[in-house]
Amino acid sequence: REWRIAFLSVIILGVLIHMPMMLRDIPNHDGLDSMHFDQNMIVSGRWFLSVACGISSYYTLPWLIGLLAMVYLGLTAVLLVDFLEVEDTISVVFISGHLVSFPTLSSTFAFVFIMDGYMLAVFLAVLAVWLTKKKRLGFVPGAVSLALSMGIYQAYLPIAILLCIYGILMLAMEKGDIREKFYNILHYLYMGILGSIGY
Repeated sequence: REWRIAFLSVIILGVLIHMPMMLRDIPNHDGLDSMHFDQNMIVSGRWFLSVACGISSYYTLPWLIGLLAMVYLGLTAVLLVDFLEVEDTISVVFISGHLVSFPTLSSTFAFVFIMDGYMLAVFLAVLAVWLTKKKRLGFVPGAVSLALSMGIYQAYLPIAILLCIYGILMLAMEKGDIREKFYNILHYLYMGILGSIGY
């Protein structure tokens, strides 16, 4: 139930908030040069960006790119709500609304030609931490997810780091065997190190 609410909240609020950019392209300094751009940014360390943006098109198609970005953010909200163990409906909507309207993330929508790729990077960063917490050896696929996220855009690494810190604090407050807690805490470290090496 919380997953559905999170996903639909992002889709509805995201379309309402970002509709001006999704219905027309208001190009900025980068956008004018990127009406068709294969996003080959290996020199900037963004070796997976071309694949991520190629899912929609290398052309600037604001409605298609915008809807795909909303789907990625909707899935991100689902993972966040599950990771944070939020069940209250109002809190779920609040988290989803913040995710889709937060100024730093929203500013990415000014770069229509690349926003689906960047929102996929956000999703992969959150997925990395979610896998680490939820699966027994989740730090392994989590590391792959983190490497791909950084391969799209390195700026979303802090999202993964902050969620790891929060996950560690949640573990520390739980009752249970200290050795098992320490073992689980190390999984976040393993995911970060292996993900960085993979990147």
